[in-house]
Amino acid sequence: MTQEDAIAFGDGDNDIEMLQAVGLGIAMENASDKLKQTADEICGHVAGDGIYYYCANRGLI
Repeated sequence: MTQEDAIAFGDGDNDIEMLQAVGLGIAMENASDKLKQTADEICGHVAGDGIYYYCANRGLI
């Protein structure tokens, strides 16, 4: 697996570098505005199981 194949989820400014380092960087709905601007996509809120639904709806799990 390469970094381009990786997916990362984040919600804070401290996650910016991580999202930039992978092929698909996803910000949570509750993420900072700065992170949302960096992300490739935005998924649901962390409290609403956003990562689960993102992955399930795309057949990743």
